Amino acid sequence: MTLKNQLQLLLPMMTCLLMSTVPSQTHADLVPEIDVTLGSLSHSLPLPYVGVNIDAASLYYKINLTHPYLITAAQKLAPGILRVGGGMADSLLFNATASDDNGSSTNILTTRAWDDLVAFARQTGLQLLFDLNALGLRGANGAWDSTNAEQLLHYIKSHNQTDALYGFELGNEIFPTEVLRIVGPDVCCGFDYLEQFLNNVSAGTLDIVTVHSYPMHGPKANQSDDCNLDAFIDPAVLDRSDAILFEYQQSHHRTRPDLPLILGETATAGDGGCDNLSNRFVASFFWLDQLGRLATNQWQGVFRQDLVGWSGSADTSHYALLGPPGWIGNTSAPPTPHPDFFVTRLWNELVGTHAIALNRTNLEGLRVYAFCHRTDAGRASVAFVNLNTFPLMLHFVDYEMGHEALEYTLQSDHLQDDHVRLNDALLTDPTAALPGRPMGNFDGKYTAQPLTLGFVVIHAPVCA
Repeated sequence: MTLKNQLQLLLPMMTCLLMSTVPSQTHADLVPEIDVTLGSLSHSLPLPYVGVNIDAASLYYKINLTHPYLITAAQKLAPGILRVGGGMADSLLFNATASDDNGSSTNILTTRAWDDLVAFARQTGLQLLFDLNALGLRGANGAWDSTNAEQLLHYIKSHNQTDALYGFELGNEIFPTEVLRIVGPDVCCGFDYLEQFLNNVSAGTLDIVTVHSYPMHGPKANQSDDCNLDAFIDPAVLDRSDAILFEYQQSHHRTRPDLPLILGETATAGDGGCDNLSNRFVASFFWLDQLGRLATNQWQGVFRQDLVGWSGSADTSHYALLGPPGWIGNTSAPPTPHPDFFVTRLWNELVGTHAIALNRTNLEGLRVYAFCHRTDAGRASVAFVNLNTFPLMLHFVDYEMGHEALEYTLQSDHLQDDHVRLNDALLTDPTAALPGRPMGNFDGKYTAQPLTLGFVVIHAPVCA
């Protein structure tokens, strides 16, 4: 029986059938009880932690970055970093004299298109990280021809636009300044190449190391297709990230541990993601788990692919935070928020700069991560993901009663819904407030319902 079919069973029946395989239970309602103990502060996290991407392919199709709805929605993800890049960036050429009439589906980056990017960054509060053309501009000896990049840099300087930029991304040396950061090499699974690259980068040339990871196989993969509902709620599939991320960290530690390591692209599956899955509620299990996993394991940031638009020359972005797939604003219809948009917002609003070490009862399908609250001293934001088809009780050991606690439970009527509910309230407006629900007389026990995720904000003296 597949996991999808299991959802049709009654919860009491599932609980009884599975009770022999889960930890201790309360006798009142037969809900498995998981002990969670918050320990000491583990390490610090930078702010902002989560960035978003717009694929360079969206520039080919002349995405409308002046659309007021898009600007307003993106503002809710600020402060942050907006990365514009991807494979199509290696065909993109800046041309300061080209007319904007060159049309869509061209490789010309006009001054108007660039100015729109800068204006979008300024209006949203997302600093721009731009991926320069690295592969399409090579001389006879294979050396990078930096002429086009220099033209863009000159334009930026002469038009006083450096305030909107975070830095540039390129898998080779460019001309660093004290104002803008140099980021790279943006590899995907090339562990040997990553080490060679970092071993040959001169001191002071590179500021940040970036890599990519998509743990699931997209629709174009030559391997088995993961574009099915069972894969998206399979803990073993989500755990594929562990091996990939560990290898990246080992290469980083052996070469340039002095530089921050950031995951520059990630989503459930590559190749634009899986239709009716990568932008549905079921994808949020991966996204919150990935955020917690990275932050707990001392990664210094992550960029979500994509904010909106296209993911390649022929791939609409099924994993975008705003949809529909391939939205470029060429009609009056505004982009609409997918569930992961609100997961990202909650993370930004609740998670602060310190990770908390924790111990808990092990159970497959349950993920728990703890961090000090973003703004409230003395409180912890505990992220949870319950992939199981039965409820679980999180028991916070030695919890001091008498303190307010808040729940932020995300759930949906169906796993493939394109909307999400926060504490039973349907979320449709990307700018809406995301309030927690007070848990009166909280005694340190919280029941995570089947196939839900979210946060519990509790008193935590370690965060005082």
